Amino acid sequence: MDWRFLRTAWWAAAIRVIGILRGRAASGHDPASLRTSRCKSPDATKSELNVQYNIDLTCADHCSRPPASALPRRLAKCSRRAAARRDASGTLGNFFANPYLVKATCVVGPAAPKGKGKGKGKDRPCAGTVTFEQDGGAACVIEWDLTGLSPGLHALAIHEHTVFDAGLAGAGARYNPHKAKLGGPYTVEKRVGDLGNVRAKRDGTSVGRTTNAQVCLWGDFNVAGRSVVVYADADDLDAPREATARVAGGEIVMCDRRA
Repeated sequence: MDWRFLRTAWWAAAIRVIGILRGRAASGHDPASLRTSRCKSPDATKSELNVQYNIDLTCADHCSRPPASALPRRLAKCSRRAAARRDASGTLGNFFANPYLVKATCVVGPAAPKGKGKGKGKDRPCAGTVTFEQDGGAACVIEWDLTGLSPGLHALAIHEHTVFDAGLAGAGARYNPHKAKLGGPYTVEKRVGDLGNVRAKRDGTSVGRTTNAQVCLWGDFNVAGRSVVVYADADDLDAPREATARVAGGEIVMCDRRA
């Protein structure tokens, strides 16, 4: 065999190996991590192995998790961004750093008896807080913590005005910019102000959380500056019939990010 042919073949193989090693070093891939990320199952195909490595999946019994240095930079960046968004929704300190998260609160107080001006209302005056939280274009999260209610169901609604006179008649009608009909949280058609019924326990307290895709804290239909009204009775969605007696109310105020 010609020695020149052997020398040429040897140099070609060496150049190929050097090129492969340089390519892996430039992309940040560790050959050892590539070997550990491969699935040992005989049923796994080459495409499945590539997908498993790219999106960092693990098989319960056959695969080992590749190190963080072997992950693509884009996936690592997305993971850090998702973790930051999760932290922003869980702590008040990060709330001020998230430009997409807005909050509003409403301090609910008892209604004055009709014909007697301002007062403490009935023997069991209703009071508490209702908070609104919205992250970008997601559905608004509504939480309430009320006391002084009679056991049973009570309607909770957003009204147009913030005039809290005797009987809360000055609060006006329920907020309905789209001219819809009475509805509940799970009905197809409902008004923006229809928040549904809340249930009070025997001790008169009601604590809960719900989401509403129609309530907004930004844009033309922002509910900030309007009022929340608690009713003595419940909305009858079968009739349909709206609750009538208003026992407590308060203004929805945006939270100050600079506080």
